[in-house]
Amino acid sequence: MSSLKDTVVTYVDEQLRAILAAPGMWGSDESVEMQVLQLLEFRSVTLRPELEKREPRTVLDAYHRFLKEHFKGAPPYPLFVLVEKYNRKAEFIGLLKSFSEQLIREMQPDDIFASHDLVLRLLMRDSVLEPRASSLSSYYEALHKVLRAISRRTGTRGRASHELEEAIDFALSDVIITPANGHPAQIVLPLDQVQSSKVQDVQRGLQNLVAVNEWAASSQEPVESLLDRLSEKEEPERIATLAMRLVPSEEESIQIVEMGGRLVGGSKPVEIRPAHAERMFTVVKQRRRARDFDQVGIIRAVDMDQRSMRIKTEKRSYKCFFREQALLETAREALGEHVRVSGQVYESSGLQGVVEVAKLSP
Repeated sequence: MSSLKDTVVTYVDEQLRAILAAPGMWGSDESVEMQVLQLLEFRSVTLRPELEKREPRTVLDAYHRFLKEHFKGAPPYPLFVLVEKYNRKAEFIGLLKSFSEQLIREMQPDDIFASHDLVLRLLMRDSVLEPRASSLSSYYEALHKVLRAISRRTGTRGRASHELEEAIDFALSDVIITPANGHPAQIVLPLDQVQSSKVQDVQRGLQNLVAVNEWAASSQEPVESLLDRLSEKEEPERIATLAMRLVPSEEESIQIVEMGGRLVGGSKPVEIRPAHAERMFTVVKQRRRARDFDQVGIIRAVDMDQRSMRIKTEKRSYKCFFREQALLETAREALGEHVRVSGQVYESSGLQGVVEVAKLSP
């Protein structure tokens, strides 16, 4: 946010707090209501000029929805009239404050990706009407682990140096949750980095994640071309294996992830889609030797979009991809059951092996 925008928004927020703290000093209920709405509109046009240009009634429409929710079946009157009509005058300031706080939470700049170091937008599957906290927490936990591994210069497991742990422990701004409303439900997670000597390492890691996803989005580019996109001395199969962990899955009810922000760079966020997982697996297959795999495990999850499943053996979990669609269908029917999985496993140093399934047996 520019310094001018910052100054204006701070001023508006201070004025709103002052009015709502001592409304009697600012005139009648009608006058107080109009001042609050005008300040919110001023705040909106400062932060979201493009949205206000397209939809100049954004704030008023949100206010009308709020009033309809709190006064079921009531005519479209202003709040000061409604509280008088329904004998709820004592709730006037409380309701006005509740609406103001709700709108400010949801009011983000036109380009939120340009306003924070890292931003994740999780677009949920069509079946999800209200996003769940578990979707966000599980995805953020995966991101944290991947950032630790992809940003460190030595070692692959366990905690990294104090400086790196600090660099990936982002400060959390307000999470924006939008239910399905003709568009997919979504969660927007803006994150900002604390000062750390390892900022550049994290930035390099994020840019490698972006690079492999941009490469995976194209079905035409050969694996060799990925080398030109990555930072110097990086192993493409290692980056691809780590990036696979962030591909959205049916387990999390996430359809698409958008990743952007100042650390990521670029004019727009990169999309992470389920189909990217198979492309990333081709990198591992071409650059790592395989060994035979034959183990019994329980099928914990099957993802039809990724053409993959997750099995838990006695000692560890494996992500598995399928050579044939028929095997994928068989896996879906056997979800939750123990099966023998035969095929080949591809392993990168210090990272979880990935299996290509040739056969499933009861």
